[in-house]
Amino acid sequence: MKKNLLAILLAGVLCLTLTACGNEEKKEQVDNSKPFTMTCVAEKEEFDGIDIDSVITYSFNKDQYVEKYETVITEVFKDKKVYKEYKKEQQETVKDTSNPDVTYDLQFDDSKKTLVFKMTITNIDKNLTDENKENAKASTLLKSNEELKATCTLDGITKEEIK
Repeated sequence: MKKNLLAILLAGVLCLTLTACGNEEKKEQVDNSKPFTMTCVAEKEEFDGIDIDSVITYSFNKDQYVEKYETVITEVFKDKKVYKEYKKEQQETVKDTSNPDVTYDLQFDDSKKTLVFKMTITNIDKNLTDENKENAKASTLLKSNEELKATCTLDGITKEEIK
């Protein structure tokens, strides 16, 4: 009886030791994903007398889904009349915004006929459906920006770590 009790006790200690070691190994294998950002600068465009620069900054959660999207579009106009029309339309957009997840900002310089329009969308990852999850992945957004010949830089992650 004492031999059986000693064997059971020894087996129990061995099991606890093996289980604890196993858990320690699993902890080391846990994915250390972290939030990160990606900034993409599009090639300069010229459209109907307007020079356009676009910069998009994506913020991703630890699961690599976009949670915040910010785009800054700088437009430099050759024609004063066209500049005034665009400025008026963009001022209306900024004024009429009432969505807490979407904000707009407009800066302008009348002497240089320049508009800087900024749009920020937050909580994107909170509203994802199964249909649009693929489009919200870091890998998909990086690929689509590169296909459009944008130059993207990553902060907080390397390209090889993107899933």
